[in-house]
Formats: sequence, C-alpha cells, structure tokens
Amino acid sequence: MTLRRRLLIALLLTLLIALTASSTIVFQLYKSALLTKIDQELSGSLPFLHRRLLQTQQVSPLGTGRATGFGGPGGPAQPPLSLPVDSIAGVIDQNSLAVRTISLFGEQSKIPTLKISPGNIPHPLGQNYFDQIASDGSSYRVLLTEFAPNRPLYFIAIPLAQTDSQLQFLLITEIFTGIAIAGALSIVLLQILKRGLAPLESIADTADQISSGDLSLRVASVSAYSEMLRVGGAINSMLETIESASKERDATEEKLRKFLADASHELRTPLTSIMGYAELFKLGAKNSPSDLETLMSRISKESQKMKVLVEDLLLLARLDEKREVTRKATELAVVASEVCDEFATLNKDRRISFSARGSSQVSGDELLLRQAISNLLTNAVKYTPAGSAIEVEIDEIKSNNTCKLTVSDHGPGLNQKGLEHSFDRFWQEDSSRSNQGVGLGLSIVKGVVEEHSGSVAVHNLSRGGACFEIVLPLYRPPAT
Repeated sequence: MTLRRRLLIALLLTLLIALTASSTIVFQLYKSALLTKIDQELSGSLPFLHRRLLQTQQVSPLGTGRATGFGGPGGPAQPPLSLPVDSIAGVIDQNSLAVRTISLFGEQSKIPTLKISPGNIPHPLGQNYFDQIASDGSSYRVLLTEFAPNRPLYFIAIPLAQTDSQLQFLLITEIFTGIAIAGALSIVLLQILKRGLAPLESIADTADQISSGDLSLRVASVSAYSEMLRVGGAINSMLETIESASKERDATEEKLRKFLADASHELRTPLTSIMGYAELFKLGAKNSPSDLETLMSRISKESQKMKVLVEDLLLLARLDEKREVTRKATELAVVASEVCDEFATLNKDRRISFSARGSSQVSGDELLLRQAISNLLTNAVKYTPAGSAIEVEIDEIKSNNTCKLTVSDHGPGLNQKGLEHSFDRFWQEDSSRSNQGVGLGLSIVKGVVEEHSGSVAVHNLSRGGACFEIVLPLYRPPAT
C-alpha cells in the first residue's frame, strides 16, 4: 500500500470518528433540549391537573370503554393549550399500583394504558420524569408526582411521537450530511496529498535515475515546504559528497595507474641498460679489461639509479600511508645551514648562500626535513648554469606563528605547466630543466611538508629564476 493511500485512509478514519462524535453530541443535545421542553410543559400543567382532580372523581377504569375528559361536555375547564391533544393523565394507588387514566381533551373511544413499575416511583416521593411505552405501543413522556401525603399518586403524560419524528429526521440528516462531507473531504484530501507528496515522488524518480550511475543529477527544489526542502537539501549534500568521493577515487586510481606506468618506465630504462651491458659482457667484453671496467662502471651507475628510484618510491609510499612520524623540536635553520654547507662543498661552481631571521624551531622529523631541503637544492643546482647564485633564506612570520624557507635560483624559471605540475610525481618539463632525473624529488618535498602540516609553493621571480617556498608551523611546547 502506498504512503498516499495510507495517509488518506488514516485521515478519513479520523474524519469519520470526528463526524460521528460531533453528530452524537448534537443528537444528544437536541434530544435533551426537546425533553427539557416537554418536561417544562408537564410541570406547567400540574396546577391545572391538581385543581381538576380535586373537583371531579370521573375517571375511567384501566383501559376500558369511554371516558369523560376535562374538556368534554359538562367539563369544568379547558386544559393548557400547550399540551398535545392526545396527552393523558391518571391516578395510581400506592399500595396496589392500580392505574386509572383519563383524557385531557374530550372523549376518546380508547385511552392508552400506562403500566407504572415500582422503579418509576420516587423515594422520597416528589416529581419523577421518565419515558414509558403505552399499551398501544406509543411512547410517552411521563411526570409522576404526589400532591399530598398519603394520597394517590398522579401522573400526566405527553406522547413522544412528534419528538421521535424530529429526532429521526435529525439522525437521517446527520447521516447523509456526514456522507456528503466525508466524500467531499476525501476528494479534497486526495488532491492535497497528491500535491503534498509530489516532491517525494520527484525525489524518488531522481533517486532511481541516480541509482543507474548518474551522480551529476540533483533533487530540484520543487516544494516550498521546509521539510521537503530539508530532505532535498540533505540528499543533494549526500550526492555532492558521494560524487566528490567518486571523483577523488577516480582521480586517485588514475594517478595510481600513471604512477605505476611511470615507475615501470623509469625502472625499465636502467634494467634494459643493465641487461644490454650483460649481453656485451657475454659477447666478449669480459676479455678486454678496459671494456670490462667500462661495463661494470655503467652497470653500477644504472644500479645506483635504480636504488635511488626505489628508495624515493618507498618514501612516497610511506608518506601516502600517513603513518605517524617521529617528531621533536628541530631548529630548521641549523638543518638548512648544514645542507647548504654540504652542497657548497660538493658544488664549487655554484654560489650557495644561507641566511635566517627570527625563530625557526619546528616540530618534525629532522631526517625528512633534511631530505626535503636537499631535494630543493638538488633541483636548483640541476637547472641553473654554472657560476650562478642560489639563495636559501628562513624568515619567521609572527602573524601566524610560522616560519618560511625559500630557495631561489637564477636559472631559466618555469613555464606555466611547470608552475602547475612541478610537484606532480614523475613530472618532467620539456625544457632545459628536463635533462636529468625521474621527477620524484619535488613530489617528496610536497609529501614531507604536508606531513608536517605545512605548505609548499613555487613561483617565478621578476629578475629571473624560480623560487620555492616552504611554510611550516613553529614548535609549541606541550602545556604543563
């Protein structure tokens, strides 16, 4: 069963219960009002009944023959005009409960008999109103009373035929009115539910399309109801998250495929060279000491190249796993100064300078930070002409509690693609910078810096050359 049908049934049942309850209340109130009016008429007729019963003893035996009424020939007076013409009165013997009835309006060929049960006699004696069925099957509203102690009881009764007719008409009217109201409201409720649930159907249709694989779809804002807007917004947010995660997964898989392809290519080159040198050795180079020395030197060189590549790949894999590194307070200026001294010693044809201003104590792994700085200097030495200067500077940035390390060179700089992809793995620019290497050095720099909650960037200098910047947060002693 659909949600719309369940809601419609629930609303209609609630409506029917409400209509039934309200109709019952109206019916009972109307019935009570009619009986109250009759009771007032009965009570208002008691003085007349009292006077006339004291003046006459002409009563008819129970249920027999003809009777002389108060308004008949020779009767002393007329009953109240508010009484119906078929109203009756009577006398009850308290001991035997024998009933004698009289007509209040002229002669009647047959006066209905009322049987008064002991339960209808009040104790103590007073006025008692109740309904009673007469011998002819008609209903009467009866007022039973005692005019004086130790005297017979007297009653006056008004037929309820007209009252029953009015109540029956009211009941029929309520039934047909309730059916009409229920039918009309069911149509209205159906339209309201159809309109109100339309956004849910739209959401369901969109979800069906999304389940087929199209994550670009979104739930349209088809409703002004806050609940529907919240549902649509939540679904759209979820879809954006799923789509973003899917794109990231696809991008990661693509990077992994490219990484594996590039790694295989880079490893294939030295392996091919080593295999070629081994073939030359088999073909007779082993018989020539000079050729053998050349082959062994080249094999060693290619092996060293493979070793460096594998170590770089292992380091990148370690950084990708986001494993916790051993951190301690490290003076970045000291590490950078030592690296600069090493490179200055090994590269006499470069003018490498170092300067530091302010605090440079960071929390990190000294070996990883040393390798990152070494990779930047290796890159600068590799792509700058002999005799050029390389400046390494460290500055404290007090505004955000960080320090910045910059490595500036005087080389040709980077083109636009180089600026965008320098830190990508295996990226090699098709220019003078692409003469050596496999393109993992700057990727390692980025991985190390991000592992230390820092950032790395590159830009070209207006005077020429490239400038690499590393920003790291300063060390904060643990709270005691």
